[in-house]
Amino acid sequence: MRITGRNDDGGSVCIEFLDSGPGFDPTTLPNLLDPFFTTKDGGTGLGLPIVQSIISSHGGTIQLENGPNGGALVRVLLPRAPAGA
Repeated sequence: MRITGRNDDGGSVCIEFLDSGPGFDPTTLPNLLDPFFTTKDGGTGLGLPIVQSIISSHGGTIQLENGPNGGALVRVLLPRAPAGA
């Protein structure tokens, strides 16, 4: 697992999580943030939607994609705190 963070040019803090696994299945990737969508036996499909809701409540966004050299890449963008906060 590689975790990196940086300020982006759009006024946000970007935190990226990249693993070394096979990445997301391209056929299911568009649905992974949909409530009740799951690829796991016995899964509820609520984990990522709850994470998305928490990030959104802080004014941020979450992006899911496959890394350039493989692995699952999760990018979280959160607004930067005002200077001096």
